[in-house]
Amino acid sequence: MSMESSRLSYLVGASSLDVYPLTGAQNNVWYHQQLDLESSVYHIGSAITFSGHLEIQHLEAAWKKVIAHVDTLRSSIILQDGTPFQKIHAEELQ
Repeated sequence: MSMESSRLSYLVGASSLDVYPLTGAQNNVWYHQQLDLESSVYHIGSAITFSGHLEIQHLEAAWKKVIAHVDTLRSSIILQDGTPFQKIHAEELQ
């Protein structure tokens, strides 16, 4: 085994685990959100305005491809024994 492959052997692909520990930043956001569950301080709202004809089925198909490709868009925080973890949901979200 080469030195490079041995250094990377600890890496696990995203589809290999059911849940992942939160990063320090994720844990901080989660913790502060728990202090005020009604707060929207960490919500980032935005809107996109389209002009002209929009093929909804094409937009939906493209968005589903993006969601399938980007794990973060299929992630949620769950609690296991009181500890928050990140769960990446299956690509078949509706």
